[in-house]
Amino acid sequence: MWHLHPNAVSVATSHQPPVTTANHRRLTCNFVRFVNWLLLGHTEDMAEYARHRGLMETEAESVAYVVAGIVGFDTSAYSVGYIAGWADGDTDLIKSTAARVLRIAHQVATILARDENEDEAADENDAASGPS
Repeated sequence: MWHLHPNAVSVATSHQPPVTTANHRRLTCNFVRFVNWLLLGHTEDMAEYARHRGLMETEAESVAYVVAGIVGFDTSAYSVGYIAGWADGDTDLIKSTAARVLRIAHQVATILARDENEDEAADENDAASGPS
């Protein structure tokens, strides 16, 4: 379940403590690494990653930005500058990543929705089985 508070963003489920704005940047960085490693495949060839790091960082942060927006995080204060920096302000580069970014962002959103539905189903099963 996602909770938004006026002065802090928190992600809370019955299985994890809230994540607040104080460590939001760390969460974002970890999320970007997850996206890099598992979905974008950026670290499969480290030489390729080094040659095209600007493109890959642009893609990864763009995915993180889109998915963060889907779940209610406004990371624009950090993400927009980060993306523009790694793209060297090249709007054509940013545009060229759009289809891939949206495809991966939709994959992540689907995974998150599936996980949330599984958590809700588990909670309903726990409630139906009564106290232990």
